[in-house]
Amino acid sequence: MIEMGLSAPELARRVGVSYEHVRKLIMGQCLPSDSTLEKLCATLELTKKEMSRRVLKDKMIFRFGDAAWKAAGIDLRAAPFYILFPLLRHAERGLLLVQMKAVVEANRTRGK
Repeated sequence: MIEMGLSAPELARRVGVSYEHVRKLIMGQCLPSDSTLEKLCATLELTKKEMSRRVLKDKMIFRFGDAAWKAAGIDLRAAPFYILFPLLRHAERGLLLVQMKAVVEANRTRGK
């Protein structure tokens, strides 16, 4: 949405769903149906196959909670990064990685 300059109300209009539904999707409070996912992918120029995989993972997390993260071998403390990182723009991802590396390096320096 951000990269295409679409607001949530505009995306809702283009996809044919309510603003409230788009808001809940953005906030991670619900998942799209197959037909809505198809419309979202077409509107946002996303790959349906990849997005379907993401929705499947999200369904596991919705259903099994922390156990899904553990089963995937993901530290629960890192789970928010798995959710939020893909939502960042390319430049924002790079900035976040630089910041994280700086913190790790500072911790190493202090530890020596």
